[in-house]
Amino acid sequence: MRKILLCLLVLFLTASCKDLPVSYSENKIHTITKYQTDSNGKILRKVFFKEFDWNGNLIRFIEYFPNGNFLVQEFSNHKDNNISIVNIKYFNKENILDSQFVSINTLTPTGKILQSIVINQNGDTSQISQFVYDSLGNLITQIDIAKDKRTEIMYQYVYNSAGNLVKIIKANTFEPENKIIQEFSYDTQKQILNLKIYASNENNLENITFIYNNSGLILKEIHRFTYEDRIEYYEYKYTFF
Repeated sequence: MRKILLCLLVLFLTASCKDLPVSYSENKIHTITKYQTDSNGKILRKVFFKEFDWNGNLIRFIEYFPNGNFLVQEFSNHKDNNISIVNIKYFNKENILDSQFVSINTLTPTGKILQSIVINQNGDTSQISQFVYDSLGNLITQIDIAKDKRTEIMYQYVYNSAGNLVKIIKANTFEPENKIIQEFSYDTQKQILNLKIYASNENNLENITFIYNNSGLILKEIHRFTYEDRIEYYEYKYTFF
């Protein structure tokens, strides 16, 4: 259950905080589906599905795991009193509901998340996440607090002079010397070209290359795993209003 919770929190933050592709306003994206493929483009499995409303708000995010299980997040875009709600359900490969959570999010006046409280199906608080922003509104710190009120994981976000996110540092307070670092590189259009993931001991874990179409939408990802000498391929499909 702990593994599931950590996974859904990461997915929730990815789904809710990540900006839409830069060309959204021209294309009016309705859905995005990510697939894992072989080197020839044959689909092996579905990775995730995102659905947006006409105004560009994310309303549904489904993550599909290699073992057949999947996670559904449904977003409420009615933000009353600076509060938003996300319903989270975890299903096994037989399509049977395994567990469910509710994320209650406190927002800034501009809609950024200040605090996220995840409550399980028994009504207990499973985890609290807190967020800190700089004067420009960039997320600079995320702190995940466990049930015993101890800080468990801290993320630090670093930006360059152009405002692009260039580094994310993840530290586990129980093993502070073991950090996971993500470094981003961009092209002149501020599109991410490469993501490098490595440990604080400088061991390279993964390199991800992004390929875009002429509209600036991601078409493909190529993941190279250093230690396993393995390559994975991913493709994106879009529908539009």
